[in-house]
Amino acid sequence: MKLGRTFITRESEQKARELIASHLEQAGYKLSSSGPLLIYERGSRYGSLFSSSPKRWKVKVTIQVKPGSDQVTDVEASFDIDTRGQIVTKKERGFWESEMDGLVAAVNGFNAEVTTAVKVEERLRLERQFKEGANWFFWIAGLSLVNSVILKIGGGWNFLIGLGITQLVDGFTSAAATYFRPEASTMIQVLAMIIDVGVAGVFALLGFFARKGHRWGFIVGMTLYALDGLIFLIVPDFVSIGFHIFALFWMFAGLRANRRLSELEEQNRSLAG
Repeated sequence: MKLGRTFITRESEQKARELIASHLEQAGYKLSSSGPLLIYERGSRYGSLFSSSPKRWKVKVTIQVKPGSDQVTDVEASFDIDTRGQIVTKKERGFWESEMDGLVAAVNGFNAEVTTAVKVEERLRLERQFKEGANWFFWIAGLSLVNSVILKIGGGWNFLIGLGITQLVDGFTSAAATYFRPEASTMIQVLAMIIDVGVAGVFALLGFFARKGHRWGFIVGMTLYALDGLIFLIVPDFVSIGFHIFALFWMFAGLRANRRLSELEEQNRSLAG
């Protein structure tokens, strides 16, 4: 995630650099480069992956200070925040906005605004996260059918992310078919495949609506997939349950990204109005 601001201050270039250095060092940042660009860093990759505190996330702050017109100093600041392993909430986003606000206030800056490039980059990141979350429904549908085919040809392995309901149907019908004549067994297997295709089709359809931006597609799909995971408690199969939770995590990330995109669109409409 990146945040950027451009602003001006009445402080001299040297004074602005000193105020920025003092503010960031007090906030726990360490200087890593003091050339034309001031670069400060805080946190670690481990913190980005596992910590719930944004203060522990790895972040690089890049500052450019240069003389402006009319006896003012121009300042460009960007925060490059490593959010791998995190679902960035509104509260956490507010934390980083306040970090930026504190930097601006430290040098008595004014006329601060988010740069257009950062807005575009943020939108692209959210769109990518949103689509990746929706794509999980297609993976679940496709791999569930692959699992069914593998079982029917006598394979002994399957994809863990597939649906439990299709595996239950396949296992039940395969066992039941052994008690009937070959003709009836074939009909039972065909019926099982029809059910499998229908269930997979429902998830693919939910993925289609989710990619179109319909939040109910995410919500209904996540609910069904969570219920599907409960089937593995019968065995129990905790590895498959874990993969269900893993997939739900990324679906939820896609849902949150979709909501954030809607908020940005609403803000743009308000500004345009």
